[in-house]
Amino acid sequence: MINKIFYSFIISFLISIFFSSLNYNFFYEILFLATTTIFISFIYLIHKKYIPFFIKILIIISLAFLLGTFRYDFFEKNNKGEFDNLLHQKITQQFIINDIPEKKGYHTKLILKFKDANSQAISWVPNYPTYNYGDLIEIEGYLLKPKNFKNELGREFDYISYLKKEKIFYEIKTPNITFIESNHGNQIKEKLFNIKKIFLNKIKEQIPPPQSFLLGGILLGAKEDVGKELLDEFRKTGIIHIVVLSGYNLTLVADFFMKLFAFTGFTLSSIFGSMAIIFFAIMVGASATIIRASIMALLVIIAKITGRDSEIIKILFLTGFIMVLFNPMILVYDASFQLSFLATLGLLTLGKKMESYLKIIPKTFELRGILAATISTQIFVAPLLIYMMGEISIISPLVNILILILIPCTMFLGLLLILFSFISTTFSSLLAFLLFIILSYDLFITGFFAKIPISVLQLNFKFLEIIFIYLSFIIIFFFYKKSQKKL
Repeated sequence: MINKIFYSFIISFLISIFFSSLNYNFFYEILFLATTTIFISFIYLIHKKYIPFFIKILIIISLAFLLGTFRYDFFEKNNKGEFDNLLHQKITQQFIINDIPEKKGYHTKLILKFKDANSQAISWVPNYPTYNYGDLIEIEGYLLKPKNFKNELGREFDYISYLKKEKIFYEIKTPNITFIESNHGNQIKEKLFNIKKIFLNKIKEQIPPPQSFLLGGILLGAKEDVGKELLDEFRKTGIIHIVVLSGYNLTLVADFFMKLFAFTGFTLSSIFGSMAIIFFAIMVGASATIIRASIMALLVIIAKITGRDSEIIKILFLTGFIMVLFNPMILVYDASFQLSFLATLGLLTLGKKMESYLKIIPKTFELRGILAATISTQIFVAPLLIYMMGEISIISPLVNILILILIPCTMFLGLLLILFSFISTTFSSLLAFLLFIILSYDLFITGFFAKIPISVLQLNFKFLEIIFIYLSFIIIFFFYKKSQKKL
């Protein structure tokens, strides 16, 4: 009964946020439903001294819908740009660079916070001169509102809402930049980003490209140097997640550290695994996306420690609820949140069961576990990926096995490489050589399978079809659980 109330409330809240994000507002309809059900329950209470369970559920659903509608409306009203009066004008303003500049091709993306204001803007500038997080700069340029555009599938991408979730309301065109001074960002973030920059430079000093770019992506989530061609190969083979430091990636890292310290006992090794997740999250800059992925990964560790997957699934939904309550726009406009949540849900619901179906696969080098985890996560994220990208990699499970088996070791050796690059040139050179071989293997496997003509299956799912698929997942899971209880 408590579970039904819990899931009814959270799922109803998320549905309300979902429809509010798409500009469907059911506030008055839900208010009417809530008022009616409360009135009916009051009648029941007076005459029959109890309230039927289905009416309690209706009240919970109604209140959850009202909360979702109210929360999204409040977020919308309190997250608006402060400089609309300057739109389509040439402005001269001071800005603080509010995130790590991201190179893409011949241009660099800057996230700019207006000095002495909360609004942010995005601007594309030449790669040179370079800028850093926390730099105070003066920009002369045209202030515009971002515009939506159509993606490769012909669907309109809501670029305005995608930026708005990060409180980015403006775009600055043809900027003329004057550097003023550094150290105007958050001091903690600035130190973390500087550490990340030093680590990336140490990798580039020891290992040549493109292997160094790949290690930077795997270890620090720095995919801007990886290059479009290589990213396309990762996408075709279904391993793009290895360079974005996803919740699944962090789970693999934690699992590796748990096995490395298995001799200390299960509890201590689990603590080492959890510490590895936290350490890597801090090392890559502790952005909101990384924090969300880290929380998802920690939930998987907790599930392994307690062995109570159903309770951890409940905590996962509660975590998702809190994240969406804090920022309602991530539910629809943050692909990272969606994929991390679905991948974690896949691991928790299907991971163990899938492993029991793969007894033919040996446990050596964790082959069975990696394949089970890959299939479990792919089942849950594949429909959404197909909807977003219009394609699916049919060779993804095979390539994931061939590459993921070495990813935790790669990250561990990469960390050692960075640490020893400050201590011993000889030992760091040996580590660099080993990493070069492993990374070259990764690149070879990726390139080889990406060239197979049938590696990618073109599909074009409609929005309602995706909803139907995930509803089917819920129904299948519900009936499976029901049948398990009868056994």
